[in-house]
Amino acid sequence: MQSVVLFLLNGAGPMHMEAARWVEYGSSANSFIKSMPETRFAQTGNVFGQLTDSAAAYTSIACGVKTANNKFGQDKYSENCYNLFERAADLGVRTGIVSKTSLDESELISLLSHNNVFTTTPDLVMSPGTVIFNSTQLSFQQITAESKLLNETALPFQAHVQLTKFIDSADKITLETLVFSALNVLSKDQKPFILVVNAMTVQQLAQDLVGEAIEAELIGAKLIQYCTKNKIALVTSGTFEFGGLTLPDTMIALKDALPATVKDTEKNQARKTRFASIQAGLVTASDKQTNAMVLVGSTHKMNKINHIKQINQHVFDILLGKTDKVTGGSDKDMIRRQKMAKKEQTKAVKPEQQNELYIGVGIGAGIGIAGIAAYFLLKK
Repeated sequence: MQSVVLFLLNGAGPMHMEAARWVEYGSSANSFIKSMPETRFAQTGNVFGQLTDSAAAYTSIACGVKTANNKFGQDKYSENCYNLFERAADLGVRTGIVSKTSLDESELISLLSHNNVFTTTPDLVMSPGTVIFNSTQLSFQQITAESKLLNETALPFQAHVQLTKFIDSADKITLETLVFSALNVLSKDQKPFILVVNAMTVQQLAQDLVGEAIEAELIGAKLIQYCTKNKIALVTSGTFEFGGLTLPDTMIALKDALPATVKDTEKNQARKTRFASIQAGLVTASDKQTNAMVLVGSTHKMNKINHIKQINQHVFDILLGKTDKVTGGSDKDMIRRQKMAKKEQTKAVKPEQQNELYIGVGIGAGIGIAGIAAYFLLKK
């Protein structure tokens, strides 16, 4: 079986990730999700074709079914759905969850419970707050030192870790620390696992949500490298689009990447400064979810993804070896495009050379015609 990381971008539509890309990289690099071998746009609407709420969106991903709003781990008839973690447990696959928001307050309830009754206990939990699983209060460790996370090896492991907004954070323990610590623990004995990462918290202010998207962007780029090196599948998706964000033309002024010379302790201030230069042009159409599609990316072939509910089956297709890894992926496409560009460049002729070519062809044609005429005259 193939281990899988499901990296969820809570509330992020394509424009949030695009804004994050421009603030962080300018025009010098693409967003991590667009650089993945397979990408698709997916709808997020609920079972009635209405705007989804967070409960219905997460239930779609957790259970692979569309449902009504305000349904946690249940279908539109209030029947419990067979969720991703329950199915993994039946297959003997380990499960882990890393969340920026407390599990008892976030949409991830859909992954762990039915109608707010927790029925599934993951092997690993790292999140703010504590949760009661199966009517038993687990012993959550209060984690305040990075070394404790990095040295942890035993499962099950439940950690209570407070996280702040990325754009304001100076914390040593960040979501990135939690994600790679979780991978370190789950990968110890080479057994297959599914790790779900809830990477963002929905924020009302555009700056805060783009700040969350920047954090997700940086983690996503590192996850691609880590998963490729360790032969772990990576699937990422927005859960729904929040706010109807549109970007200003002034975004192109941020053509250069965040300077590499900026110290780590000063990077968030530099990000805020860059964001402030385009903030006035950012427009949000709503203060809630919209019907805009989200981006889905994968290291494996996506046979059919047009709604986020199909992400569930895609994860299990990977886990059970029913879909192939896209070898080379975007790298091969990039090499192919470079070769084509080089070939076209070789074929291309400079304007002055083209004029010379036209003159040469004209002279050659004239000489040829004159020669033919002379031939017929002599023949007479």
